[in-house]
Amino acid sequence: ISGITYWYLHRLGETERLKKMLDAVTRTIGIGFATRTIATLTSDPHEGERMAPFLTSEADRAALKAACLNRIEEVTAQNFEVEPQDFRMLRVWAVWNATTARAWVSAYTDTRARLVRFLKSAVQLSGEPPTARPYISLEVIEPMLSREELQSRIDKLLHDNLSEEETELVNMVHAANKRGPLGPGIDPFDIDSHD
Repeated sequence: ISGITYWYLHRLGETERLKKMLDAVTRTIGIGFATRTIATLTSDPHEGERMAPFLTSEADRAALKAACLNRIEEVTAQNFEVEPQDFRMLRVWAVWNATTARAWVSAYTDTRARLVRFLKSAVQLSGEPPTARPYISLEVIEPMLSREELQSRIDKLLHDNLSEEETELVNMVHAANKRGPLGPGIDPFDIDSHD
């Protein structure tokens, strides 16, 4: 989506590009995909990149981020339910405004059903299909929910009468705690690589 948006809108002048994106972000319902696209398009330009920056002005990038943050807060203030494609949006929100993102995630995960939805959205895959294996990396959750708070919620909300899916999610969190931090290129299932 980011690439298509970039090439389609890059034919316009920067002022028109910003105007189109601001209009789009205020209207979007699918804030998860929109946030990921805006995060890519507003990232700081790096010297030597093959593509020209989508917005060259720091003020324009800041305005688009601010509009996106405003929309995230509007959408999540309603009855927003986290879907798997929304996890990256939560991560971007935590980078752009950690205080409000953490507060929202903390309040959101205070019920069993929503904690399960949040954990399901955090599941990643190691490897390629059909042999890909699911895992959870606590490093990507921590900007939104500390390990201690996550464990406290699991102890409080996911301690008995677990479904198969809930058991699998809890086991993934326990494995992540046992495994420790994942670095670049580390296979979460290769125990020898974590020494």
